[in-house]
Amino acid sequence: LFRNVVIFGAGTMGHAIALRFARGGHAVTLTDVDRDALDRAERSIRRLAGTQSEQLGGEAPESVMARLRFAEDGFGAAAGAELVVEVISERVDIKRRFYEELAGVVSPSALIASNTSVLDIFEHAPSVLHPQLIMAHYFVPAHIIPLVEIVGHPSNPGQLVPQFAACLSALGMKPVVLKRFAGFIVNRIQRAINQELFQLLDEGVADAAVGGGAGFLCLNGR
Repeated sequence: LFRNVVIFGAGTMGHAIALRFARGGHAVTLTDVDRDALDRAERSIRRLAGTQSEQLGGEAPESVMARLRFAEDGFGAAAGAELVVEVISERVDIKRRFYEELAGVVSPSALIASNTSVLDIFEHAPSVLHPQLIMAHYFVPAHIIPLVEIVGHPSNPGQLVPQFAACLSALGMKPVVLKRFAGFIVNRIQRAINQELFQLLDEGVADAAVGGGAGFLCLNGR
């Protein structure tokens, strides 16, 4: 277990990831600069913890909530973190400012995981963080979908990515480790599917209809 997990970003992904770690027995600090976002996250986590307890069994919501702390002073909390999970905006300028500030407070022994879907974080974070920084691509809703794509930096110690993958597995998740970053697997597959679908539409093979199936565009084969 990571004795002190700090998660930056209390939005759609952040609060669900916090719930995953708390249900797995980790002490979690969920932090955000927006107090209203933290309050919404706390309400959502409490509700989801209750639903999961009813449907899946296990600990009572009160026990899960006891492992969670909600704070606006994220960088203060990060100073003592063993694991930092970054779930903030996908804007490059915001990411850069965040990692520049994090570099001044985080322990060099802490593992840092960036939940990103499109950015190469290694290009935007200070090089001093590269040995302890990995990318982790979660999926919405993160408290239900088990898949996480992981890719490390070449300067990571050999045990770093396996350590995080083992942690995720212990939480009931399904980590997939990439050998290098060339875009995430699911994104590339989805892009290829969408390209083929639009080609079928252009050729007049079928009409378009919004439907299920992993959030992809579906075809109505009339």
